[in-house]
Amino acid sequence: MSSPSPPAALPPASPTPLPPITAPPPPLEYTTLLAFFHTHRHTPSQISLLPAPYTEILSSPPHLGIPKQCLITAFVHARRIFQLYPSPSPRELLDATTILLLAASEHLTALNTRKRYFHTHLAAGEELVWLESLLTSPLPRHNKSPLLWAHRRWVLSCVSAASTAATSTTTTELDIVRKSAEVHPRNYYAWNHARWVVERFAGAAQEEEDQEVERQLSFCWRHAEDVGVWAFLGWLLERCERVQTVEKVVVEAVEYAREVAPGHESVWCTLRTLVGRVSPAARERVLEMLEKCGSVEGMGEERAREIVLEERAVTWIRRFGQREKPPVISPPDRGHGNGAST
Repeated sequence: MSSPSPPAALPPASPTPLPPITAPPPPLEYTTLLAFFHTHRHTPSQISLLPAPYTEILSSPPHLGIPKQCLITAFVHARRIFQLYPSPSPRELLDATTILLLAASEHLTALNTRKRYFHTHLAAGEELVWLESLLTSPLPRHNKSPLLWAHRRWVLSCVSAASTAATSTTTTELDIVRKSAEVHPRNYYAWNHARWVVERFAGAAQEEEDQEVERQLSFCWRHAEDVGVWAFLGWLLERCERVQTVEKVVVEAVEYAREVAPGHESVWCTLRTLVGRVSPAARERVLEMLEKCGSVEGMGEERAREIVLEERAVTWIRRFGQREKPPVISPPDRGHGNGAST
């Protein structure tokens, strides 16, 4: 008896095509934020995160208030566009990076995406304005973000070859650094950026140098406790060729430290390193002013601490203060890296 023939093989079933993955419609929070940034792309904004009772985005240009939950909702949608959906347009990607970096200042991939499309889809002026908004607003992490400061240096490096207004660039950038330092004191990344700007763009004119020293000194008067502010002033004076300018600042700062804002070690650390730049007569004048501090016996604890700081300054100046002008050590050029603290 013959065996039955095997059943005929069925033809392979054609695969059912999967529907294309498309992004869902953007939430209102996402479109509202992008509309604000597009409308005000030529003027810096002041961005704040609003506490829990607020549920809607508030805007009164140039001010923008964002409830945290609204920012999270916009961030989730931006992340979907950026990572999950194929072939978004460059404009969609750049819009997504705007929200991603607003929520996460250290999003390196988002910054690299902006670099990729910088020469084709981003205007340099608009990118600098957007960065200024992030770096000078009272946001939790952006003021001290090494990646954002490094990205700003990268943009400035790209446009500096075509720019002839070096003095204007220096003044503008240092004003931005001071605004950022107002929001977040001891902002070492900001002051490191300031050093890079001066090295890269500052002119050689003595008048411009003196004006910048005066601006920084005026800022120092209002921030006696900020060591980064005083360290940058000391760095500027180390570069200064005119001894008279250094002597004037040192004498004024000693009077300020003793009469107006005593007890701040940041001031004394800067002063004692600058005394070696002044003439012997000016150095003796400074020592004479400091040696009138008297004894700590019978004084309150706060005043006793102030006098101890002054006595330490005198000891340091007498031991190390007589020196020639030291070589200026420039900070490393980290325009393409993650930035560095002082």
